[in-house]
Amino acid sequence: MLGVCDHTFPFTTLVIEFVFISGTPFVARHCVIAVGLGWAYLIFNCIYTMNVGNIYPPFKWNSVGQFIGLPVGFSIGGMVFFFVAYFLAKFKLKKLGHEKIYNILYTNKKEEKGIKLIIV
Repeated sequence: MLGVCDHTFPFTTLVIEFVFISGTPFVARHCVIAVGLGWAYLIFNCIYTMNVGNIYPPFKWNSVGQFIGLPVGFSIGGMVFFFVAYFLAKFKLKKLGHEKIYNILYTNKKEEKGIKLIIV
C-alpha cells in the first residue's frame, strides 16, 4: 500500500494545484511525448521485473491480462487525463483573460498586437 501512496499523494497535490492555481497550458502535440515516455517506462518496468525483480508488487507481468491490460489501461487512462487537462487549461486561459497565449496556442492567429511567433 505504501507504494501506491508514494505516487498518489504527490499526484493528487499536483492535480489540485493545476485545477485551482496553475495557468500552465497543455498543448495537444505534447500528448505524443507524454505517451511515448509512458510506454518507454512501461517497457522498462516489464523488462526489469522479469529479469531482476518487482518494482511495484502488484505488477508481476506474469499473465496475459497484465501484458495486455496494463499497457492498454495506462495508455487510455493517460490520454484521457491529458485531454481533460488540455480542455481544462484551454478553458482556464480564456477565462483568466490570457487571450494572447490562448490565441497563440489554440487558434490560427499567430500574430497578435505586435507579437509575432514563428513556429518551426
